[in-house]
Amino acid sequence: MSGAADAPDGATPLDPDEREGLRFRHVTTRDELNELEQANVQTLFS
Repeated sequence: MSGAADAPDGATPLDPDEREGLRFRHVTTRDELNELEQANVQTLFS
């Protein structure tokens, strides 16, 4: 049996409503979104 509980942290897919307002269309999981957000925050402080 395979499901969300078997997926690694951050692998939760974003639903279409969550993806609708994103600038980067390649983002499909929460982990990818978190990485982009972290990179954005880091640019503010560098």
